[in-house]
This record gives sequence, C-alpha cells and structure tokens, in this order.
Amino acid sequence: LYINEIKSYTDIQNIVDINALNNQMKKCSLESSDYIITECDNVQDDWEVITNNDINRYHTSIIFCGDLNSTKKNPVIEYLEKGIIEQDHHVWSTINDFQWNPRTNGKSNNKKMIKSNQNSNNSLDVSTIIPVLKHSFNLVSSAGYPKYTNYTAGFKDTLDYIYVSANDFNIVTIAPYPNDNELSAYTALPSPLYPSDHMSIAVDIEFKQL
Repeated sequence: LYINEIKSYTDIQNIVDINALNNQMKKCSLESSDYIITECDNVQDDWEVITNNDINRYHTSIIFCGDLNSTKKNPVIEYLEKGIIEQDHHVWSTINDFQWNPRTNGKSNNKKMIKSNQNSNNSLDVSTIIPVLKHSFNLVSSAGYPKYTNYTAGFKDTLDYIYVSANDFNIVTIAPYPNDNELSAYTALPSPLYPSDHMSIAVDIEFKQL
C-alpha cells in the first residue's frame, strides 16, 4: 500500500504492527523529553560563574509544558515526575519491536524479536545498549491531572501538562476545565464552543523566593 491508498485503520494494520508502533512512539517521546531535560541542565551549567576559584552555580527554575502526547501512565510522565527511568524499565523491552510487515497469520512476532535480545538466563541483557535516564529538577504537574485535555470521538484522555520545578514555584490558581456536558454537546472536539481538539490549560504560579 502507498500512503494515498490508505483508507482505513485496517489498512494501517496490514502494513505495520500497531502495538509495536505504539511502543516505539512511547520510546521516542521518552527520548525527546530526556533531550529537552538535558538541555535544561545544560542551561544551568552555562550559568556557572567562577570567582576566586569557587564555582557559584546560578539556580535555574524550570517550566516544562506542552502537548506531550502522553497519558498519565506513560513512561514520559513517570520520568518527569520520578526523575529516573532505569535500564530494566518495561519501556525498553520493546526497543527493537518495530518493523514493517511483521505479522504472520495476523499475529505479531514481537515475542520472537524480544527473545533474540535475551541471554541464556532468559532475561533481557540491556546493560550495553540502554541508558539510565535521570534528572533532579523535582517537577510537579502544576495544573493537576484533569480528566481530559484531548477529547475526540475515538480518544479521550489527558495529553497536555504544565510541569514546574516544585522547589521554585507556588501554584496559586488553576483555570477551571469544561465539564463532560460541555465537551459532549457536539459529540467531540473541535466544536463551535471549543475550536481545538485539545483544551487549554492555564495556571497562575509565583516564585517562592526572588
């Protein structure tokens, strides 16, 4: 199938393993988030000032926000909030799952691919290929966890967040979210009431100290 021949979700299933694709997207989102976090850490490094042979490190406050394409149980959210993804985290077990046309008689051969990465003790040997992701920003979701931030006919969940460094900010107010009746008035979003399939997140925050 060529792209212009794809007419339905079934057509997509015929050319890719959807579960493997979803797992690969989670890993890509996690790596993208880690890249941004690493750049934030680099900003802090750039603010180091050397005076009389002492390094006085300027503190950098973090606001990390956007459409993260990650629900609350996604490894991206776990990483942002806990500050670490270990080598044995389940997200890495699918690192080599994705390939084109992996189906045989309608069944995925993911188990076979994962098995090829296992050692004689039947455990995944990832020590040489998978990193430990770690940060120390102590991030919290300043807008909490609304029931939805994305509301379509086929998907309803939270994908959007405003993370802030908890040591630096107080959360003053959180803008109210639409209720279910408002969201479902026209089946889904976008609608005449809300022009996007995502809802706005807005918070008032203040520095704990200047």
